[in-house]
Amino acid sequence: RMVLAEGMVSGILILMGMLLCSRILAGATVLGALIGTSFAFLFESIPTSYVNFGLVGYNVALTAIYICLNFVPSAKAYGMAFLSAIVAMVAEPAIAGLFSYLSIPVLTIPFCVASIPFLTLNIDALVQVSPLALSTPEDHIRAYYGPPPGEQNDDDDEDPTFIDLEKGMATEQTPLL
Repeated sequence: RMVLAEGMVSGILILMGMLLCSRILAGATVLGALIGTSFAFLFESIPTSYVNFGLVGYNVALTAIYICLNFVPSAKAYGMAFLSAIVAMVAEPAIAGLFSYLSIPVLTIPFCVASIPFLTLNIDALVQVSPLALSTPEDHIRAYYGPPPGEQNDDDDEDPTFIDLEKGMATEQTPLL
């Protein structure tokens, strides 16, 4: 439902595409959707049709993706993604209840409510990626921790995917800019 595609086949195809791009973001998507769906089944007041249409897990999945994308992956960053997904999960029915009186759809407001405060936290153990250097979490790992063992990378100037996280911005070689 996150990309406005309906059905299990389209969801599987989108997840496969995400898996090709980033295993970490695909995992965050699945985890977020599972958290949201589990919450819906725990509280039986949420209609089954709402769950079957995928309307329960998409804000939670978006929140987990957003946190995983904006921080260099680490155990604490994954913990923060999990915590922010739970905040989105709790915020969604609260916002939906408030908006039902106004006849306004919830859309992605729970995602915004849950993710923005976590993005503004200044935690020393987490490395936040500059908006100019955003790429995949795998690229953030490589830029922050260096290339994986066995891969030689003597000259970062020749590497087209190098991201300078220390300066908080991407180098000219980064294809995203």
